[in-house]
Amino acid sequence: MATATFTFLSEVPENPVHLRGDLHQVYGALVFDGGDYVSGGIAVPDATVLLDEILHIEVGHARASAGVTAAYIPTTGKLFVWDEDNTSGIEAEYAAAAISATFPVVVTGRKSA
Repeated sequence: MATATFTFLSEVPENPVHLRGDLHQVYGALVFDGGDYVSGGIAVPDATVLLDEILHIEVGHARASAGVTAAYIPTTGKLFVWDEDNTSGIEAEYAAAAISATFPVVVTGRKSA
């Protein structure tokens, strides 16, 4: 089973960055470990990104993985990954196969004082 680990951007040493009230943003990357992707997405634990509650994750393109995209689905709290078939341009959820990819992310969420 694939897991996503979070690494922080060294250019933003004050992660998580305070926005206002209890809202914060965290800048970094989600790194998939090479395990098998599981249909239905991969959970991103709040504590992984130093937040008490994740509200949104903006996911960038994985540069080393052409045709692979990801999106955070707030209703499930999971990161879904899609793969383009390299022929038609049509994307489908990533197959149950090993996934090694790094996605740049900006995570917005709540953090108590």
